[in-house]
Amino acid sequence: MSVVYQVEDMRLPGKRWAAKEMSDAGLIDPVEKQRAISLFKQEAQILAKLHHPNIPQVVDSFQQGNRHYIISEYVDGATVHDILMKRGHPFPEIEVRAWLMQLCDVLSYLHAQQPPIIYRDLKP
Repeated sequence: MSVVYQVEDMRLPGKRWAAKEMSDAGLIDPVEKQRAISLFKQEAQILAKLHHPNIPQVVDSFQQGNRHYIISEYVDGATVHDILMKRGHPFPEIEVRAWLMQLCDVLSYLHAQQPPIIYRDLKP
């Protein structure tokens, strides 16, 4: 129900952001639609309060028509999968362990929030 775009700030040329768009157009049931919108707004509020070097900072959220947006820092780079495919062989264990430590640090930070934030979209 959402998609993320890389966007450029029209007021600050050259500044790029990540824009997460949620559309409620596919939701027919008014109760379900309102719940989805409420959860999206709650997500924006929760994310805006987070300050961690490995979590992109949320800088804005707004609604335009029946679409809702969360604007955050854009992080340039490739996915681990893309890098692995280009590289053609596995990463050294020490490098993977360093990434794992960063991931554990983020999860620890999220779990220490009040109330704890449980990230349920982690992919291998």
